[in-house]
Amino acid sequence: MSGKDTRKRKERDARAGKVVLRGSALFGNEEALQTGGARKRYEELISQNELPFACDIADEMLSRAYGYRQEKRMRDAMEQVVEVCRGTKDRYLARVSCLAEGHMDGIIAHARHQISSGKVEGTNCMIKTLRRAG
Repeated sequence: MSGKDTRKRKERDARAGKVVLRGSALFGNEEALQTGGARKRYEELISQNELPFACDIADEMLSRAYGYRQEKRMRDAMEQVVEVCRGTKDRYLARVSCLAEGHMDGIIAHARHQISSGKVEGTNCMIKTLRRAG
């Protein structure tokens, strides 16, 4: 399931005839163009199953919540995400809701301080990879 922006970009690339895979005589690959219909395939998937629809809604709500800079608005948005996850009665989304509730104060701190631990996590991942390679 691609995000809305990705689906739009793929449709735009398909209309423009963008090449996504260059051909190679050495490996016997042919040139491949971006295919269209991503939105239609997405809508078919959503209509067949409610769980991907709920995941998509939760994803959009999370994206919107992380954009807020006021703590109260972010907390309200995150509580709505938790309710959507619980409402699906899916065990995996229930776990997401428990994790979000347990880390709510840290999540809300993002609205106040606007920093992330992405660089630290990336460094940790690099260290693990180097250790494994060694």
